[in-house]
Amino acid sequence: QNGNYYALFSKPRYESLRAIGIPELLRSDLQATCLAVKAQAFQAPVRQFLADAIEPPSSKAVDASVTNLQALEALTENEELTPLGRLLARLPIHPSLGKMVVLGVIFRCLDPMLLLGAASEEKSLFLSPINARQEAQELHKNYVEGTDSDHIAFINAFREIRELHEERGQNAAYSYCRQNFLHFGSFKTIDATARQIEEILVESGLIPNTPWSQREHGELGDPDLNRNSGNVGVVKALALAGLRPNLAINPGGRFFRTRDERVIQIHPSSFNHVKDRKRTAEPETAASLRRDALFTFTSLNKAADGQRLLMRDTTLLTPLMAVLFGGKLKQSNASPYVLEMDGWLPFYLRGSESPSRLAKTVLEFRKAFDRVLTSAFQSLSRLRYNDKGFLSDVPARENFAQGVVDVLSKDITRQLVAPQRTPWRVVGRDDRRNDRGGGYDGGRVADRWRPSDRPDPYQTNDWRFPLGR
Repeated sequence: QNGNYYALFSKPRYESLRAIGIPELLRSDLQATCLAVKAQAFQAPVRQFLADAIEPPSSKAVDASVTNLQALEALTENEELTPLGRLLARLPIHPSLGKMVVLGVIFRCLDPMLLLGAASEEKSLFLSPINARQEAQELHKNYVEGTDSDHIAFINAFREIRELHEERGQNAAYSYCRQNFLHFGSFKTIDATARQIEEILVESGLIPNTPWSQREHGELGDPDLNRNSGNVGVVKALALAGLRPNLAINPGGRFFRTRDERVIQIHPSSFNHVKDRKRTAEPETAASLRRDALFTFTSLNKAADGQRLLMRDTTLLTPLMAVLFGGKLKQSNASPYVLEMDGWLPFYLRGSESPSRLAKTVLEFRKAFDRVLTSAFQSLSRLRYNDKGFLSDVPARENFAQGVVDVLSKDITRQLVAPQRTPWRVVGRDDRRNDRGGGYDGGRVADRWRPSDRPDPYQTNDWRFPLGR
C-alpha cells in the first residue's frame, strides 16, 4: 500500500542496495536463453550476443550454460543447433527437462520422466521432522525398493499418493501423507506442474491428447507411451541422459569424483548416504561404498560449512547405462581395451573377443544408437499439432529402441514390473480405517508394509520398482 518505508541500515549496506531489482538475465538459468538465441539464427557467438545486453550476464555464466547445452547434445562444439536443440527450443521448459521428457516419449517411459522433471524445482516430497527424523527415514526407505535410487523412491512415493488420491479422494491422500511424513503440498504442486508440461507436449504435437477415461491408473500420457514406465533400467538410464554431465564415480572409500571435482560426497538426505561403517552391510546403503560405483545426481551443492561439495538426489547406475546414455566415448590411446568417456572416465572391456574388436563393436553400436536418436529428434521436431505423432513412427526405429530397452532389462538384476500397484495400506499398532471419509485415522506411523486384506476390483500386479529378492 502507499506510504513511507523506514529502515535502519549501515552506510555500506545502504550504498550496496540497487535502485531497481536484479534483471532476470542475471538471476536465472541461461541455458534456455542461450538456446533461444541460437534458435533465432543469430550468427554471432552466444557470449558476444548477450554481451550487448543493458546489464549483460558474466561470461563465465554464459560459457557454463553453453557447455551444459553441448553436454546435452543440444549444441555442437561450434554452437550450432542440433536436431535435439531445435526440438528443445520449441518447448517452453528447461532444456535438460526437455531432453528427459523427449527420451521418455521415444522409449515409452513418459510418466516417470514428467514426474522427475516437474519435481526438479520443487520442495522435496519427503519430510524429515526433527522430533521424528529416524522414524521418517525408516518409513521412506520402503519406497527405495532396493533400487539404490532417490529418483525411483520419489516416483514410488508420488504414485502411492496419486493412486490413493484418484481412488479414495483427497482426504485419504492427505492422511496417508501425514502418517508417512510426505509433503502433501509438494505432491499437489508437482502434480499440477507435470500436468502442465503434458499439456505443452500435446499443444506442441509431440504426444497425442489422451482422454482420462483411456489412461491407466492415473498415469500421464497415452498408455502406449508408458509401456516401459515400470522398467528400473530404463528409468535410471533416461534420468542419466537428462542429468548429464552429472556423473560421479567412487574411486574407493567414502568420496566420489566427477569430471571437474575430485572430492565430493553424497548429501545426508539421500537414501544412498552412509552415516558410518557399521551400516555398510545393509543392501540399501552399501552401494555407495563400492569401488567404481557409478552415480548420477540432480545437483551439486556446497555444505553449510562451505568446504564440502554434496550430491543431492543420487541414483546408482550400471556401466552399460553410462556407456549408452552418458558422455562421448572414444578409444583410449593408452590401451586398446579401454574406452574413455568425456576424456576422464575409463571403461575397461572384458570378453571372449580381442580387446580391439570389443572396443570397435561398442563404439559402432554407440554411433548407431546416436544416429537413431538423432533421426527420432528430427522427426519429432517436424511434428505439428494434429499430426499423428511419434506413435506412427518408423518400425525399424521402434524396434531398435525396444532392443535397447531389452538390453537394459537384462543388464539390471531388478527388472520389469507392471505399471499398476497392489492396493497398499498403512499398518499401525492401532489402525482403524475411516470408511466414511475413505482415509485412515488413529494409530501410529506404519510399522511395515503389507497388501490390503480387503479385495480390490482393480487389483493387478505391483507397479512399484521391485526389491529383487
